[in-house]
Amino acid sequence: MLSELTSKDQDKGKKVVGSAKKENQLASSHEELQRPEALTSEVMSVLTRIDIAGCSRLFSGIFGDKGLDRPQFRDSSKEYNSKVQIAVASVLAKLSEDKREAIMGFFFEDPDPEESVDVEVVQKALRMIRHPTRSESLRKFLYRVPDQ
Repeated sequence: MLSELTSKDQDKGKKVVGSAKKENQLASSHEELQRPEALTSEVMSVLTRIDIAGCSRLFSGIFGDKGLDRPQFRDSSKEYNSKVQIAVASVLAKLSEDKREAIMGFFFEDPDPEESVDVEVVQKALRMIRHPTRSESLRKFLYRVPDQ
């Protein structure tokens, strides 16, 4: 599952999983987070942390299992959705304000900078994760272009 990530992304994910001190050291300025490559890196790190929190099906749903041409979400049970929601909410709650805004900006095409991360925002993010074809930002994760 994690083999789908490049080694560079894996290294970034491992760094974010480290202690709170390391996370604070890795925090970038808000301007840097606005660059698309930095934003993607932040979201990749959050997805890695969600996977570590026990939601591997969410992770494999976005990046696909080995051998699947088109990854898709196969589990829509209430228990699974609840686990995903708790994992996403706990990850978002631990992030700095700048990182949280960057991730909300990644999920939502028109983010409201004044909007706080509450249950409704997390639920909206989860809906977009479950249906990534509806999100311009997430579509690239679902349909990968083969290496040439």
